[in-house]
Amino acid sequence: MLAHKSATMTLDQYGHLFGDRLDGTVTATLASWLVETVAAEKEHAEDLQITVRRLEDKINQLAAERKSGLDQGDRPQIPLGT
Repeated sequence: MLAHKSATMTLDQYGHLFGDRLDGTVTATLASWLVETVAAEKEHAEDLQITVRRLEDKINQLAAERKSGLDQGDRPQIPLGT
């Protein structure tokens, strides 16, 4: 067999050779993953906030247009059928 079936098997066999350095490597890897994951989630949340603001602006614009039309005596358009 050229390789072990899992990382666990390799660590069980050779882990004692690495000592505390392995703990540092694992900690650094997990920290890096966590930072990247948080950054990606933050970017996604910011994109959603921008989308929500745009939708709010559009809703306000449509409401103002509707109110302006009703103030001028226009009757609201009611769609006939779908």
